[in-house]
Amino acid sequence: MYDLMIIGGGPAGLAASIYVARKRLKALLVSGDIGGQVNRTMGVGNYLGYQFIEGAELIEKFHSQVSQHPIE
Repeated sequence: MYDLMIIGGGPAGLAASIYVARKRLKALLVSGDIGGQVNRTMGVGNYLGYQFIEGAELIEKFHSQVSQHPIE
């Protein structure tokens, strides 16, 4: 049994999973791919903290942070 189901593994879904885990709720993340469209983007130039970062690298950083929490 889950408290919450998150549909989509893009930046919003990954961020939501971190917020849910920090509230100690049990969550299920459902996605066809982790990263969504950003994972296929050559470069991201409008993400706070980075003037430019490749999409796959940004998603790798997101995934690394999410994996520190008990999200299925």
